[in-house]
Amino acid sequence: MGPARSAVGSVARLAERHVGWVLAACAFLVAAALTRPDFDSVDAQSMGQVAEGILHHGTPLVALHLPGHEMQEFHITGKYSSYGLGMSVLWVPFLALEQALGLPVLRLVALVSPLLLAATVLVMFTLSTTLGATRRRACAVTVALGFGTFLLTYGTTYYSEPAVALCVAVGLLGLARLDRSALWAGWVGGAIGFSVILRTDSLPTVALPIGCALLVLRPPRRHLATAGVVALPLLVAWGWYNVARFGSLTSLGYTSSGQGFNHSFVDGLVGLLVSPGKGIVWFAPILILTLWSMAGAYRRWPVLSVLALALIASRFLLYASWWGWDGGLSFGPRFIEPAIPAFTVLLTALVLDRGRDARFVRWGAALVTLGATVALVGSFSFGSWGTDAPAGSWKSNPVVIVVRAHLPER
Repeated sequence: MGPARSAVGSVARLAERHVGWVLAACAFLVAAALTRPDFDSVDAQSMGQVAEGILHHGTPLVALHLPGHEMQEFHITGKYSSYGLGMSVLWVPFLALEQALGLPVLRLVALVSPLLLAATVLVMFTLSTTLGATRRRACAVTVALGFGTFLLTYGTTYYSEPAVALCVAVGLLGLARLDRSALWAGWVGGAIGFSVILRTDSLPTVALPIGCALLVLRPPRRHLATAGVVALPLLVAWGWYNVARFGSLTSLGYTSSGQGFNHSFVDGLVGLLVSPGKGIVWFAPILILTLWSMAGAYRRWPVLSVLALALIASRFLLYASWWGWDGGLSFGPRFIEPAIPAFTVLLTALVLDRGRDARFVRWGAALVTLGATVALVGSFSFGSWGTDAPAGSWKSNPVVIVVRAHLPER
């Protein structure tokens, strides 16, 4: 028993020292086990065809070949994909290796989002410890956000939001460590540039807030230069791709009838916040507790806390009036998912201020458990979230849809 106990103790100590990596590995394994090798969304099909074009033809400018009913239903009228280039670029090496090894389609590509989730979990843990949390408290913050919200669910999909979430996390960590070396400024620049390549909406919701925070922090000129050198080529690539596809730097490619910022702002905002079908409070209930941490976060880290709030609020403000504010075939408020890592700042302040409050800890554990259960339901049932019910209603709640689908018919 002595050697066995010693071995167990050694493993426990090793896990404690590297808890961030352990959490990342757990996130990857869970998401990889639940990800299906099937492009079951128009977004994924389009980005997959672009990846094939890059791999086999050396260009992302390839005409889409989608079923006619999908072209009509999703108002796809342009010659080229209207989606960002980032996910296609990430898929290319996995696609090439997959084909070189003769593996079934998407066996390796399906691992990209789980890897992105794992990296985001690791960065959130590192950010929390950088802000002053102990490993144990940083672990609590990371588990709450990485496993107790729909961040986990989207780690099992092919959408681009998980990659943008990683950019948000990296940008925040880079700013938190900006005074250590110019290397971290480079990471900030990469987060800004690649987030825009992933999705054009990252210009106002990621690039602008992080860029402003970088200037407010006033790092040495060499740090600003490093960030600019990394971000600029990525932004130029985004600009080239936009002009090549749409003939304009400012065009979003959504020129079809009915697509635009023409939805009721108030209705969309309420829907994203509290509606049964898409409200963030139902899909990430632990975030409710962060309402009590804003003052504490600002007191500790004024720039980072304002940035975190800007990263969160900008997505609600932008998408509340978007024609497809609900995210279409999605689990909860899909367009808000990239902002989840920004809650690391607020939740870290919360555990630092209230971490010894037993009642608060119990409430937190209960909300995380509820959120994790909901997230797992979504992960197990991706692809079966569609419904004709009005967006935001109880009947459009994915959990309700899944439960009703498994009830015996009367």
